Amino acid sequence: CKTEEAQAFLDFLVKFGPGSEAAKAIDRVLQAADHYAVLDVAPDADAPAVKRAYQQRALKIHPDKNHAAGAQQAFQRLNEAHNTLSDPAKRREYDLKRPAAS
Repeated sequence: CKTEEAQAFLDFLVKFGPGSEAAKAIDRVLQAADHYAVLDVAPDADAPAVKRAYQQRALKIHPDKNHAAGAQQAFQRLNEAHNTLSDPAKRREYDLKRPAAS
């Protein structure tokens, strides 16, 4: 029925449209200044904290669960941040190249 379809579309817009929590989660990742901001962890965060932050954010922005625009790009950026910060050698290299935090 058209009424049910219209309601389903409105529900979709509320859940994934501009201004929704799903869209805000994606924007936070895409606008983050660096890998630490993507994961919302401190530069001295230990490996379990990085993993926990990754898991929490992955649940919110995974493209299979979050259909808002930009979910795929945000998830790729989240993965890149996690892969870099969870590997001690990559993290050291990243920290050396990273501009000093203000």
